[in-house]
Amino acid sequence: MADKTQEDGGVSFPFPFPPYSIQKDFMAELYQVLEAGKIGIFESPTGTGKSLSLICGALTWLRDFEQRKQQEEARCLLEPGAGPVPEGQDPRPAAPSTSSPGGEPDWVTQFVQRKEERDLAERVREEQLRRRKREERLQQTRHSAQLKHTARRRRQEEEETEALLRLSREVLSEGPGTEQLEQLEPGEEELVLAEYASDEERRAASRVDEEEDLEEEHVMKIYYCSRTHSQLAQFVQEVRKSPFSKETRLVTLASRQTLCVNEEVRSLGSVQLINDRCVEMQRHQYESKHRAEADMPKRRRQESLAACPFYNLEQTQLLRDEILVEVKDMEQLVALGREARGCPYYGSRLAIPAAQLVVLPYPMLLHTATRQAAGIRLQGQVVIIDEAHNLIDAITGIHSTEVSGSQLCQAHSQLLQYMERYRKRLKAKNLMYIKQILYLLEKFVAVLGGNIKQNPNTQSLSQTGTELKTINDFLFQSQVDNINLFKIQRYFEKSKVSRKLCGFTERYGAVLPPPREQSRLSGLQHFLQSLQPGVTEAPAAPLEEAEVGAVRAASPLMHIEGFLAALTTASQDGRVILSRQGSLSQSSLKFLLLNPAVHFAQVVKECRAVVIAGGTMQPVSAFREQLLAHAGAEVERVVEFSCGHVIPPENILPLVLCSGPTSQRLEFTYERRELSAMVGASRWTRRGAFSVTCATWSLEGWSASSLPTSTSARSLLTGTRVACWPAWLSGRRSSRNPRKLARWSRCWQHIPGALRAVSRWEARLPGPCSSLWWEAR
Repeated sequence: MADKTQEDGGVSFPFPFPPYSIQKDFMAELYQVLEAGKIGIFESPTGTGKSLSLICGALTWLRDFEQRKQQEEARCLLEPGAGPVPEGQDPRPAAPSTSSPGGEPDWVTQFVQRKEERDLAERVREEQLRRRKREERLQQTRHSAQLKHTARRRRQEEEETEALLRLSREVLSEGPGTEQLEQLEPGEEELVLAEYASDEERRAASRVDEEEDLEEEHVMKIYYCSRTHSQLAQFVQEVRKSPFSKETRLVTLASRQTLCVNEEVRSLGSVQLINDRCVEMQRHQYESKHRAEADMPKRRRQESLAACPFYNLEQTQLLRDEILVEVKDMEQLVALGREARGCPYYGSRLAIPAAQLVVLPYPMLLHTATRQAAGIRLQGQVVIIDEAHNLIDAITGIHSTEVSGSQLCQAHSQLLQYMERYRKRLKAKNLMYIKQILYLLEKFVAVLGGNIKQNPNTQSLSQTGTELKTINDFLFQSQVDNINLFKIQRYFEKSKVSRKLCGFTERYGAVLPPPREQSRLSGLQHFLQSLQPGVTEAPAAPLEEAEVGAVRAASPLMHIEGFLAALTTASQDGRVILSRQGSLSQSSLKFLLLNPAVHFAQVVKECRAVVIAGGTMQPVSAFREQLLAHAGAEVERVVEFSCGHVIPPENILPLVLCSGPTSQRLEFTYERRELSAMVGASRWTRRGAFSVTCATWSLEGWSASSLPTSTSARSLLTGTRVACWPAWLSGRRSSRNPRKLARWSRCWQHIPGALRAVSRWEARLPGPCSSLWWEAR
């Protein structure tokens, strides 16, 4: 039963057990940081219950915030002149004033005031209605498994696909060059870029920003971010054990590689391949629905890629409600998706607006493009970054990118062939931007000392070594300073040329070698060979299904797109490393981010409060000066909190052992892999249980598999107790920390029984013995 602990200010923090004093202080300070909208740096050693303190403190504040908001809304409806009090403002009514600040008549001022009150009351009613409908829907989901949902508006990807297909058909029927366009193969029209509008042309016609208002409104939520999926899964388990498990709407976000339940797509392995195949299956699914309406010629029809059976709107909406009803980790989410025949990836994204607690990994929060693609909105929300001792390195690693000379040559060859294939179909602006991209790739290869028209594997560079350049110096040296990289970046985003090129490469096979590197005959030899009977040019072999993955992986333009986007960073915030090796294929261009604050500034600016927590946050000055100060955080907004350990000093006795009970020196190196013998000998020297922490999973697996059994113990251990080695003390009885979180609870269930068995065997054995607990960090 939860323990209600009264803190300063009368705030009660539900907790699954009586908290330690430092946990009380932690939750109280966290509550104040969230309430005041500050940035908190929290340091709590490992083992002090930091995760549970974060959960109970943050969710207590969220509960109180929602209650206060509902009370203000009710007061606003009952008292027409009383609206929600802005943060930091005195809730007491101000003294009436008879003068108008702008000099308008009193009736004008009263009319404007009454109109604002009516608008505010209407917004409050609409918000209450949306909240009531959401709660009713979730309540129905708790008691019913079969629900009928109204269809949501089509996703942006489907609308773009429809627009592209419609535009392609218009060009086919009305545009010039119809004879050439008719020669395209079935389904090839979807690979052609649509007409691209510049920034000036888009301002009058674009309605993307207006359509965003049609999306579901986001409630107040907490974004919890950590490094690995295993840490996120452990956090979800802590939420499930907390007093807030029944009333919290939680959703876990992850990549398609983690949440995809389509075995055909999962088998591709690579994240990029999985993403591309998922988008392709959606596109083909949409195209198959509207093929009959299009009235396309029969000779252009083709057997489309099999549609994903889990990409179903109704089932995905049902999965969304199931996610919000009960706290689920990633493994349970995947299992539920298979059972409900819905997509966990899109179901979790649909659940973001109504969720109160969103659990996600570092890249999904810290990378702007990924954050926007997932539908994450930080405006006015709370962000908690756990395990943040390496936050600066994580931001630097996410935004640093490297491209090799081989990738540059491959992308140039692919894009050049794409342009030549569809030259008569591409509009002038598409051709202009494609030529600019080709020019960039050619100059990047030239700055490495290579030639874009030669095979990168056979090109040897005359100069080798490493150079460090500023972004401006690199652009000047590459002779690309006259190209607007911001427009190139926008063209990549809007035209999706990288994705089109992937489809083109998949259709027509691997990258052809550059023209000058092809083993072709001279003009005279070609003419003489053409005169010989029976000698014809061999047609290109069709692409086998097994080769699709290899070809798709050899489409590096999407990776180069990230490098070009990195070059738009301010010159003082990054550096470019030119690494020239023996050959062009081994040489590379690497962008290194020096100022991670430029990508963290948006998080600091938009969020209501940011909490940076970890076990060891020293030196805190690095976060203050290198990250927060450069991100625009005021000095008075940053709060620090540090606490000690929960274990009393009298319960800890740290000792350093140089040798084991057999006088063997303890050296935990690869050359001295005798950990099992040492542990086996140590278990006979003390009573009770002890734990062994291994540095890696491989060492943990080797050690546990090499534990001595009752028959092999004689050759590993010495002493009179070897003959008394019981069978249950073999490796099969040792508890091990599993990798999968679902097996964690089962592992802990074996430990009490093992300890009780130890007590029974200790009474029979002439000396002490112990059980084992294996753990890998």
